[in-house]
Amino acid sequence: MPEWSRSARNLVIRAASLLIGGVAALLLSRTGPGGTLTGMVRDALGMIPPVPVAVALWSGIGLLLASLLARIGAQVWSRLRTDTGPLPLVRSTDLRVKPGEDIGRLPVFRRILGGIATLQRPDPVKLVNELVSAGFSMNASDIHLNPGNDSVSVTLRVHGMLYDLVELDPVLYPHVVRRIKVLADLSTFRRDIPQDGHLRFEDGNYTGRVSVMPTNHGERLAIRLSACNAAILDLDSIGMPAPMLETHKALLSRNQGMIILTGPTGSGKSTTMFASLLHIQEIRGDSVNIVTMEDPIETDFKGIHQSQIGRSPGMTFASGLRSLLRQDPDIIMLGEIRDDETAQIAMRAAMTGHLLFTTVHAGSTAAVFGRLIQLGIDSSQLATGVHSVISQRLCHSLCPDCRVESPPTEEHGKHLRLIGLEKVPEGPFYTAAGCDRCLGKGFIGRRSLFEMLRVTDRLRDMIAENEPAHRLHRQAREDGMTTLLEHGLELARSGDVPLMEVIRTVSA
Repeated sequence: MPEWSRSARNLVIRAASLLIGGVAALLLSRTGPGGTLTGMVRDALGMIPPVPVAVALWSGIGLLLASLLARIGAQVWSRLRTDTGPLPLVRSTDLRVKPGEDIGRLPVFRRILGGIATLQRPDPVKLVNELVSAGFSMNASDIHLNPGNDSVSVTLRVHGMLYDLVELDPVLYPHVVRRIKVLADLSTFRRDIPQDGHLRFEDGNYTGRVSVMPTNHGERLAIRLSACNAAILDLDSIGMPAPMLETHKALLSRNQGMIILTGPTGSGKSTTMFASLLHIQEIRGDSVNIVTMEDPIETDFKGIHQSQIGRSPGMTFASGLRSLLRQDPDIIMLGEIRDDETAQIAMRAAMTGHLLFTTVHAGSTAAVFGRLIQLGIDSSQLATGVHSVISQRLCHSLCPDCRVESPPTEEHGKHLRLIGLEKVPEGPFYTAAGCDRCLGKGFIGRRSLFEMLRVTDRLRDMIAENEPAHRLHRQAREDGMTTLLEHGLELARSGDVPLMEVIRTVSA
């Protein structure tokens, strides 16, 4: 099919419409002066010759018809050009992903995308392919397409920080949006409602969740990227301190009970849970039946049976978990405990022959027990059913190329006293000024901070007696628990993270 410009297409459609209108005028005017619309108008006017009346009337009708057909034709052409094709997905040959690229390589992707966007006739399909390839190569968690007054900015979120990627012309942007909508199986004609979908990839290791939101400047898109990276999901590589990791692996060998993770959104809890599930799968092989309930499913894992919550009104964590227990699972991963019904079903599952992983939103590891009691769980059940609670945070790592030793300041001391330390601990500590490798930010990547509260015999008694969180925390410290702050200070002394970043992360 030839590549015509919009003006050329409209000109052809209007010419065809005028031709049709002229032929209709000729045929209808020849049926008699009084029996046609032309004749009726001519008779009403009386003084105007019949030929000018026919020409003027049917030319006007032809122009109206041409305008209507031009609009319909443009929509049909757009649909044919964008929404059909042999493969409405991102093919493996379209992706140019080099996983683990340093952020210092970002200017290369900027030049590639800028070159495509500034062509006289830019290809939106190629632009989207290169955009997604850049996101996966840079280990970006999100791609944002933000329409503005006179341009559209595209940004990447890499390790929690936003980086500008490319500016798009507002004339090109609707075609880019349409291409992404087609890949995500979303309506290309509705621009006034929020929409959610998933990019379709030929390579099952890649997934992309698309969110579309109408704004005053057009539709804003956010694409959440996820790649099945074996290195990231290696339990030994998630950054858990060695003694804590040894304890955690021992608990993963249990046949029943509950392991709970807590922390803010985006703190790495899902990574830790899936790394734990894959470790169990590696150790126990095909003899274990692992099932998950997620909202939403971001990565498809081989050998793990995954279900998504919220696809229909009846598919909730509570109803899904109730049915799931009839599927003979050994290991259950429950995305989150949000309500009392889900909490009670999960607790029964953990006490009847299932090892269950889940997350609970609470301020600390010790506060999780109080939160579950508020959701109707009996304290004695918590005491016997929960093995451990892991709190997790993410903080930015210092760039190794521009890292320099920096003594703590009085400002550091003030913040440390606010979070419970009486004096500034001994260093050394480090900061980074920024360089070409980190694009002047001073940071490359992120490190996880961990705190694990393992339920000991003494803690079981205290949980059963519904002791407050601060007493549970104190007892866990006496039992040898390493806190988030202690783990953070250890990383700060080694030069992995800056001291102020540890304070900010632990204080949140």
